[in-house]
Amino acid sequence: MTVEDGPRRPVLSSGRDAIRLLSAVDRELVSSLYVVGANPLVVEPLAVTSGTFLDWLHNQLWSLPMALTRAGEPIGVAFTIGANVQNLNARLVVLARDPGLCTKLLPMYVRHVFWSFPVHRLYVQSPSDPSVAAYVELFRASGFLAEGCLKEHQGMAGRYHDVLVFGLLRPDFERWCAEHEPALDLTFPG
Repeated sequence: MTVEDGPRRPVLSSGRDAIRLLSAVDRELVSSLYVVGANPLVVEPLAVTSGTFLDWLHNQLWSLPMALTRAGEPIGVAFTIGANVQNLNARLVVLARDPGLCTKLLPMYVRHVFWSFPVHRLYVQSPSDPSVAAYVELFRASGFLAEGCLKEHQGMAGRYHDVLVFGLLRPDFERWCAEHEPALDLTFPG
């Protein structure tokens, strides 16, 4: 599968916020978001700048690469990598110009992943560093719970960094939706 050339229509929307599948026009967006501010150590830098990165993403199991948009303008991207069909989990990756602007968009994306695939658990890995505090707050605000710290787990620029792990189970997200965003509820009525 290759990435389509033009922008796609929104998959889900609420007011000014919407998510849509990434397309070829988003290649520059993904590369630019990777270098904005603190890097959440999510993927290898050379992979992101490669011309085949979006094609690779679209071919990953349960990847669902999406642009997070506000008023039609992309402000971030979200996708999953490393899907595990035995344990029904996947690693969530979020890159944003301002993670604080994604507090409605990330739950919308998470809902779409849980709705579309048999995923039971999403998890996030983020460096234990004050420079990514906005991402940590975004994950917590979206229902993710701190699960622990992987000591010196990520090597970058000749140093090893501790990595925080946050997780979200499908039933916990359903409860989170009932309390915070009932419109995103995953259960069928009746």
